[in-house]
Amino acid sequence: HTLHMHMHMHMLRLDGTTLRAATRLAAQARCSVASCAGGGIYTRHYINLSNGVEAIDGLLSAGVAPEALGVCRIQSSQCESQDYSGLLANLDHDMMLHLALGHECRVYDFGSRGATWVADDGSAEPLYVPRAIWWGLEWWRYALNDIWRLPAQRTPILRGVNVERNFREAQR
Repeated sequence: HTLHMHMHMHMLRLDGTTLRAATRLAAQARCSVASCAGGGIYTRHYINLSNGVEAIDGLLSAGVAPEALGVCRIQSSQCESQDYSGLLANLDHDMMLHLALGHECRVYDFGSRGATWVADDGSAEPLYVPRAIWWGLEWWRYALNDIWRLPAQRTPILRGVNVERNFREAQR
């Protein structure tokens, strides 16, 4: 890995409608922790092991408090092999708690292989988003929405393809 690689930050909330993705260079990371007090949304920052570890210094420099950092493990090899149960088994308990409480969870990763990102409107950009992020987070969002029986779940889309049937079968 080199320092000029893109850092991928994805924000995940299980409110049934939101999985927002944003890509930034590590040097441009501007993150803050919002207070839980008064009904605000707390932001928890998760570093995907092992490629995301490179984001720690940038996050701390940007003002993210060390206690707002956590780790998660989304393995791209499990995504590639469609190891649905393995991915769920690796879902961090701390992250599940924060998602269940409605907090925003940001996942950071540095990808080593490129993929074209297809936006909801069908347009494609040459952004290099790791499979662990675009595949793994979408599966976690779908599975937890289903397991926790949250309303208004959106259709899971992977690289512009509706994968709801695949995900539904994996949940059985």
